Amino acid sequence: MKKIVFGLFAALVLVLAPVFVLAGCGSNSKIGVAKKKYKVTFVGTSTSSSVSLVRSGKRVNQPNIPTKAGYKFDAWYTSENGTEVYDFYKPVKSNLTLYARFYDGNISMDDGGIERGARVYSCSKTATYVAIPSIFHGRTVTDIDFEAFKNSKLQVITIPDSVTTISGNAFYNCKDLISITFGKGVTTIESCAFYNCKSLNNLIIPKTVTQIGEAAFFGCESLENIIVASQNTKYDSREGCNTIVETATNKIIVGCKNTSFPSSVRAINEFAFGGCGKMTEIEIPTTITEIGYKAFCNCDSLESITIPFVGSGNCRGTSWLAPNIWESVKNMFSVILGRYGAAQFVNDQIYIPDSLKNVTILGGTVAVHAFYGLSGIENVTMQNGVTSIGAGAFFGCTDLKSIVIPQTVTTIGEDAICGCHNLQSITIHGNFVIPDYETPFLEVLMGHQSLEFDKDLDTITFLGDKLISCARINMKHVVCAGNPTEIPAGCFSNCASLEDFEIPETVTQIGEDAFWGCISLESVEIPETVEIIGANAFYSCSSLCSINLPNSLETIEDGLFWGCSSLAEIEIPNTVVSIGFLPFYGTAITNINIPNSVKSIGGFSFAGMASLESIVIPASVESVGAALFSNCTSLERLVIDCKCLYDVITEFDSADYGVSLDDNTVVYVKQSIDDGTNWYLTYSYTRTNGEGDYADYYVYTKNQ
Repeated sequence: MKKIVFGLFAALVLVLAPVFVLAGCGSNSKIGVAKKKYKVTFVGTSTSSSVSLVRSGKRVNQPNIPTKAGYKFDAWYTSENGTEVYDFYKPVKSNLTLYARFYDGNISMDDGGIERGARVYSCSKTATYVAIPSIFHGRTVTDIDFEAFKNSKLQVITIPDSVTTISGNAFYNCKDLISITFGKGVTTIESCAFYNCKSLNNLIIPKTVTQIGEAAFFGCESLENIIVASQNTKYDSREGCNTIVETATNKIIVGCKNTSFPSSVRAINEFAFGGCGKMTEIEIPTTITEIGYKAFCNCDSLESITIPFVGSGNCRGTSWLAPNIWESVKNMFSVILGRYGAAQFVNDQIYIPDSLKNVTILGGTVAVHAFYGLSGIENVTMQNGVTSIGAGAFFGCTDLKSIVIPQTVTTIGEDAICGCHNLQSITIHGNFVIPDYETPFLEVLMGHQSLEFDKDLDTITFLGDKLISCARINMKHVVCAGNPTEIPAGCFSNCASLEDFEIPETVTQIGEDAFWGCISLESVEIPETVEIIGANAFYSCSSLCSINLPNSLETIEDGLFWGCSSLAEIEIPNTVVSIGFLPFYGTAITNINIPNSVKSIGGFSFAGMASLESIVIPASVESVGAALFSNCTSLERLVIDCKCLYDVITEFDSADYGVSLDDNTVVYVKQSIDDGTNWYLTYSYTRTNGEGDYADYYVYTKNQ
């Protein structure tokens, strides 16, 4: 019985089963099979993970943001090293493993928007090292944003290969940054990107870089080595020159304290050496024809600079000699120096580093006001190649101590060294054209204007074959190292501080008034080559105590030693045939030996020689002028050998001049002279016969 019941039940199940199955497939049925669940594993860090079970077709919920010490959370990625960020809006259809991505906690990033890649836009100011990721939020990191790392304490930075642009001021004032490694994708380094990175000492520019902005490495004062990858088509560092050279233009874009100048380089860009604060000297060769605006600004340790020119004819374009700059600038030299970002020329404000003392100019034109007002420069040397010096070129260089003018200079403008109050040495090589000024030329250059601009001037050196007028300039020494043939008229007149002067043996003529008023001049040696010494040549040289007259001299000109109150002796050479008017007035000479070569003696020739004790008028004298011995108050012995005795005596005592022989003067006259011609002596003097050396003389003593 039981078997029958069981069989009927089984049959019933087999019949009804399809019905239930079909009913379950109906659209209004609430009865179905359970959906499959998938496992989603979240790997937060290497030591933490979690798992979520999600029914097929459902979205997985984001877990709590994971943390990692020193890092910030970026996103959940579909693979550990992949670039795809998981989209939590997508339904789950399979088992998943999602990986948390972190980036350096010292930096802040965003995805950069639609038109650009992801970027780094800021950094902690205290961070010393950061790692920049190549991917952020699934997007390639392509930019380091404007001022992203400004003022940070970074010491080392590596730019990933994904980055193409380092924006302006990106690493501005990162003073501790020692090392930077550029990735293989960098193409652009914008203006001031590494401004004032004072500790950066090595720079390697990859082959991909095609743009370097203005002042990109300004202030990187510790830079010693600069290398550009050899495959770079835009820039190079040819011949190991430690510069970045723009290949097409042969222009230095970035330099450093160890820069050398290959002969193929032609220009220096604006700000190229800006802020090289540890550079103490630089020599720019003559192959450089263009120097950019403020190329050497903020070089605060610069002590010496050699430049190929300082003038408007040598440069082009936006160079520091461009006309649009010079229209508003008084000082040309300071244009390549200056201060970055400062309006240095407003109200005539100019700048050079306090350390800069020495300037050498290799050629070209030193233009008008080229060094106007640069009070710190002490020494300027212009080498052969400089052709002209403009008016006021060194005006107001109050600390200038020495200046060298080469032989290639043909013109010098007025006031060229005006206001150089501390000038100690001037060296002049040249034979430049002297304009027709009424004022002595060197005084025109110095802008004397009755002020003591030359109070410290020690030496003027002439290396050429031409001397220029130094009248009224108070130098102490003059050196002639060239081969001049003439000391021009008035050349050193009123040089009150001149102490000594060695006349070259090439000189044949000393002009009139050449040393007039050189009151400090003590000794002069005149070479035998000198044939002419002009009138008043040593007039009023009151300290002159030693001088010789050459054997080639034929005439002692008027006033030659007038007022030389320290001159106690003089030897007249036996080549002299004439003595002019008042040549010895006011000297301290006690005895004069007039040689037998002398034929004529001018009026007052020995007048005013208050110390003269004895003199012989030789037989060779044929004519004499008036009042020969006026005011010779110490004259004790006058020996007259000449036959023009009448002229000597009468002209001597002429009433027209109100003078006469001193009462103590004893006159010696040759007995061979006819007494009839001696009426004045006979009338005024008592005659006796001479004795000893004067046995053949009549001796006349004035009646008391």
